[in-house]
Amino acid sequence: MSVEKVLGHVEKQLELIEEALAGLSAITAVYASPDGLVVTEADASGALVGLWLDETVCQLPGDDVGRLIVRAAAEASALAGAHRDHVFSALTSAVATLASRSLR
Repeated sequence: MSVEKVLGHVEKQLELIEEALAGLSAITAVYASPDGLVVTEADASGALVGLWLDETVCQLPGDDVGRLIVRAAAEASALAGAHRDHVFSALTSAVATLASRSLR
């Protein structure tokens, strides 16, 4: 295989990685509790980056509010994780396809 061809494959892999990084940085996931009292947002790492509470949560016991928040945060984190897994899966598939073409 020529040096030019190898460099071409390396450049394409770099482009794929850069696209994946851009996709990862854009990931956010929002989850609203079924009753609509709590809405959470998580980033690609699953970290909580947004929390909105309906004013009526003030009428609930603190333990219930805490459980609603924790559950909604976990759900948003799981959704973000699924999006992240999709980006990584697409990257892995694209790199494998590129690698199989380079072996021909």
